[in-house]
Amino acid sequence: MKKIIAIDGGGSYTRAALVDERGNVLGQGSAGPSNPNYVKHKDIKLQISQAVRTAFDGAELKPSPVSAAFLGIAGAGTADGRKTLLDAVAPMDLAPADHVEIDHDLAIGLAGGLAGEPGIILVSGTGSACFGINHRGDRVRVGGWGHILDDEGSGYAMSIQGMRACVHAHDGRGPATTLGSKVFEYFDLCELQDLVRLLYRTDTPRTKIAGFAPSVVEAAERGDQPAQQILRGCARDLAALAAVAARRVEFCAPLKITLAGGLARSGEPFEPMVKQEITRQIANCRIPNPVLPPIGGAAIRALARIGVCMSNNLAKNLQSFQPVR
Repeated sequence: MKKIIAIDGGGSYTRAALVDERGNVLGQGSAGPSNPNYVKHKDIKLQISQAVRTAFDGAELKPSPVSAAFLGIAGAGTADGRKTLLDAVAPMDLAPADHVEIDHDLAIGLAGGLAGEPGIILVSGTGSACFGINHRGDRVRVGGWGHILDDEGSGYAMSIQGMRACVHAHDGRGPATTLGSKVFEYFDLCELQDLVRLLYRTDTPRTKIAGFAPSVVEAAERGDQPAQQILRGCARDLAALAAVAARRVEFCAPLKITLAGGLARSGEPFEPMVKQEITRQIANCRIPNPVLPPIGGAAIRALARIGVCMSNNLAKNLQSFQPVR
C-alpha cells in the first residue's frame, strides 16, 4: 500500500506523520522549529529529519522513500524561504522529487480546516493572517506582515493595545482600567515606567508580549470597558482580513471560513465576537468548526499528489491525528 509523509512546521515545532493511502495514520513524530526565517539551514534539515524518523519509528518501520510528501511550513511563503526548505529536504530522499511539495503553513491549515474544500482560513494567535483558495485554484493572502507592520487582531496587537490603555489611564488621557494591575502581575513590574524597558529592549520575545492577551480577555469578561473596546476592535480588524480576501477573489456561495490560532479559537468572549463580525462584514458565509488539524491538511495535499481524492472515509481515518505535545 502506498504511503505519504505529511509535515507541519513552524517557529515552535515540526510535526511529521506517516500515512497510508486510506488515510490511516501509521506513525507520528515531532521535533524543534523549522521556520527558515528563524532557523539555520542545517537545523531545518536536522529537525525535519528527526520528526520524520520518529514517525517511522512510531510505525515500527525503517525509514525509506514514500510515494509523496507535502510540507506546510511557516516561512515558505517567499521564494527565498521555499528555496531554503527545498535545499534542506532534497538530500533526505523523502519521495520522488516531482512528488515533494512545499507550501506555507496557512495552506495546510486551510486544507485541514475545510477538509480540502475551497474557502478561507483566518488565523489569530501571536500574529494574524488570512489565506484563501477558491474553486478555480485562485489564491489570495491578506495580512501576515509581522508584528511591526501588521498583525492586526492578533494576540500581539491585543496585548499592545491593553498596555497602551494602561499608560493612557495613568496619564489621564484615557478611562480608568483594571488592566494596570494585570500588567504588573504578568510582567512582574515594580512600576509602570518599567514597560518602556520591557518593550524597547531587544530581548523581550514577541511571544512573551502576545501572552498578555488572555489578561485583556479576562478583564473584558469582568466588565472592564477599555478591555471590551479592545476586543471589539480586534474582532473587527480580524474579520476585515477575511472581508478583503473575499472581495479580491471570487468564491462560490456560501463562502466557508475556518478559524485557527489560540486567540481566534479561544471561545467566549472573543471567538463569538469574531464570528459576529465576519457575518456582518461578509454576506452569505459559513464558519464551520475545523475538520482536521494542519498536519491533516498536509496529508490531504500529499495524498492528492498520488491521486487519492477526499472522501468521508478518508477524513474519518485522518481524524486519528494526535494533539501536539
